[in-house]
Amino acid sequence: MDAAALLDRRAQFFVLRYRARPSRDEARNLGVALIAEAGSFAMVKHLPVSQLAPSVRDQGILDAALVGIGRTIAREGAAAIDILQSWEQLSAGSIEISGPKPADLGSQPSASLDALYKALVVQRTGRRPGLSKGMLLDKVVNQFRQVGAPIQRGKYLGDFLMDAVVTKDQSAWTALFVESFAHQGHDWSRAERNAGYFLFALDQIAAGALVVLQAPTDTDATDAWRSYERVSHWISRTGLPAVDPIDLPGLAGGYSSEEQLALVMA
Repeated sequence: MDAAALLDRRAQFFVLRYRARPSRDEARNLGVALIAEAGSFAMVKHLPVSQLAPSVRDQGILDAALVGIGRTIAREGAAAIDILQSWEQLSAGSIEISGPKPADLGSQPSASLDALYKALVVQRTGRRPGLSKGMLLDKVVNQFRQVGAPIQRGKYLGDFLMDAVVTKDQSAWTALFVESFAHQGHDWSRAERNAGYFLFALDQIAAGALVVLQAPTDTDATDAWRSYERVSHWISRTGLPAVDPIDLPGLAGGYSSEEQLALVMA
């Protein structure tokens, strides 16, 4: 391999760490940023946000920080190496950045990023079976981001905290409500309260609305089915369609834009 080819494969990587409580010395690796020194590749791969932050608001704060990093890397390319290094020295609060360290892009940069992510971030965790609200919201946000849609997680519209909001052609906000009835050990009255809060908020703010509901997958989950049908009925009475997650690609496509973040969720 000639010298030019070797230079093209040179890269630097950073480890992103999340500290749930900045006052405590406990942090968890949440992602890896890999940036080619020649500017040919730059990407961040990160854990689903719901695995790190329990509340919608905390998820929104963490997600906004990741978006800022992803946008900087996409815009600056190789120059982002120096920028992230300067941020490392200023790291404080919930997100810390450590690095840079040298890496080889290899013939497939995305595979090199995957290998770093698996070595430095992935941890086996015991999770309840099924699809929680947070996990479904991960999927929804990721689907919109794949088409460049400007979506923000855990954002306030007026006085009301939304699961997420998205815009189309920089026009008015559209509020998203996401709920899953496909997991175990849940107090379904909480899902009903969430739906009631969302419907009340719509009467108080000037915004469109999208609803994504995951039906129960267990035919014997009587309480889950009853709550799902109750919430679906409330939604239908407002004239809003309740979208099944399987239809997300088509739904998100209507909000696509040219912006592509250097950000991918595992």
